Amino acid sequence: MACTLTFATGILSDRSQKRSPSIIIGLTIALIGLILLYTLPKDRLANVRYFGCVLFMSGAYCAFPGTLSWVCEYPRTSDRLRASYSATTAHAQRTIARRVASATSPSLSR
Repeated sequence: MACTLTFATGILSDRSQKRSPSIIIGLTIALIGLILLYTLPKDRLANVRYFGCVLFMSGAYCAFPGTLSWVCEYPRTSDRLRASYSATTAHAQRTIARRVASATSPSLSR
């Protein structure tokens, strides 16, 4: 689901030449998933919590290409800053993914 949503928003934002709607939609989807993860009890409703995790990761990955292309298109951004931003954003996504995985299943965080 995350891959399909990422490609779909990437294609649509490229065709419309507007990055902000895809970023806002992606972050909204991620926020809904995060709310589901933290408000539902851990011992019950495992399927709904898993769906919340899928929503969170889909939204987070969906917003990433639009944000990255938006920063890289900015004319005053130097190549060094672009590379630094790319690496920092990728590291932040991996860290968030690990924390969400540990919040949903303690056995995955080992």
